[in-house]
Amino acid sequence: LTAEELRTLWHAARPDAPGFSMESAACIRVLIACGQRVMETLRMDGAEIDLQAATWTMPAAKTKGGKRPHTIPLPACVLPTLAQLVERHGAGPLFPGRQGERMHHS
Repeated sequence: LTAEELRTLWHAARPDAPGFSMESAACIRVLIACGQRVMETLRMDGAEIDLQAATWTMPAAKTKGGKRPHTIPLPACVLPTLAQLVERHGAGPLFPGRQGERMHHS
């Protein structure tokens, strides 16, 4: 996407945006801000988020190589969104699907 398209998508995916669930809008913003893979982002758990340190520590089992954990710095612009998700979903999946499973990219 171009910078202008990303900016448009960012503003369209605000927490109170019509047409997006809170989790879908948050996922879009986290993807834009952090630049991580879609499936890794969708598997994010609240226990992996440290809001004070502004980091997301992805366990080795969830990374592409599966050999070591990966720590991602979290930009300030997504901290309020992640705080809402952690408050809502606790230590578990931050992007749950409709049937109690995790949200899927398709």
